[in-house]
Amino acid sequence: GDYAQATTLYTVALSPLPLSHPLSILLLTNRSLTLLKTGDPKASLADATAALTVIGPSRGSNETIDLGTEGKKEMSIFWSKAMTRQAEALEQLERWSEATAIWRACVEAGVGGATSIQGRNRCEKAAGGPLLASSAPFKRVPPRKSAPTKPIPQISALADLSGHPIKSLSTIAAESTEAVTRLRAANVEAARMDDEKFALTERVDERVGKWRKGKEGNLRALLASLEGVLGEGSGWKKVGMGELIVPGRVKVVYMRGIGKVHPDKLPLEASTETRMVSAAVFATLNEAWEGFKKENGL
Repeated sequence: GDYAQATTLYTVALSPLPLSHPLSILLLTNRSLTLLKTGDPKASLADATAALTVIGPSRGSNETIDLGTEGKKEMSIFWSKAMTRQAEALEQLERWSEATAIWRACVEAGVGGATSIQGRNRCEKAAGGPLLASSAPFKRVPPRKSAPTKPIPQISALADLSGHPIKSLSTIAAESTEAVTRLRAANVEAARMDDEKFALTERVDERVGKWRKGKEGNLRALLASLEGVLGEGSGWKKVGMGELIVPGRVKVVYMRGIGKVHPDKLPLEASTETRMVSAAVFATLNEAWEGFKKENGL
C-alpha cells in the first residue's frame, strides 16, 4: 500500500520512454491511480489524459501492448482504466460537468460497472445542485437568537446511590483506549482490502472485459456466455441462445443471473475477486436489461 513509492517507481520507469511508446500507456494509467491515492488529482488527471492521447480515438480496439514476459494485453483495457481515473480525478477536483460526461461515456462503453454508474449519478446530482440553487431568489436569513445557556448539572458524590454510577477515570481511559484500538483495526482492515482490490483490478478488468467485448448492451449474448465470466465454482448453468428467443424467457434468465451476482446474495466466504467480478457483472446486466426492456416493451 505504499502508493508514494509506487508513484516514484512509475516515474523512474517512464523517464527513458518516449511518450508515444505503448508501454507508457500502462505506466501512465498506473501512476494516475497512485496519484489519486496520494491526493494529487490534478497530476492524476494529466496522466490519464496523456494515456488517452497515446491510445487515440480508436480506444485501443484490436490493438495490444507487448508486456514482454507477461505476454500481450489488449489496449482497450488500459483505455477503460484511463477513462475511469480521468473521471475520478475530475470528480475530486469538483469539475462536476466534465466528470459527469466522462462517467457517462464509461457507462455507455460498459466500463467500470457499478462504479461508473454511481459516479455518473453522483456527479449529475452535484452538477445540477448549484444550478437549481441559483434559480431561486436570494433571501437573507435573519440572525438566529442564541438559546439561553443551560446550567451544567453538578454531579453529587453520592450519585452512585441513586442508580447512576459514576465512571472512574481509569474506566473512561480504558474505554477510550478500546475504542481507539477498534478504530485502528478497522482502518488496517480497510487499507488491506483497498490494497487487495488494487492488486486485483487489472485481472478483474481483463476477465470482465473479455466476457463483455462485442456484446455490450446485448442482453441475450451476455446471458448466454455468463458461465465464462463467473467460473466453474459459481454454480451457474449455461444457457444456450436457443433458450433466449422469447423476451419473457430472457427476463426469467436475467432475474436468475442478477440473483446470482447480487451483492446481498453472495456467500459470506466469497473472495474479494469474486465480489469485484460480481459487481461488474451486476452493473453490466442491469444496463443491458434497461435497453432490452425498451426494445421489447416490457
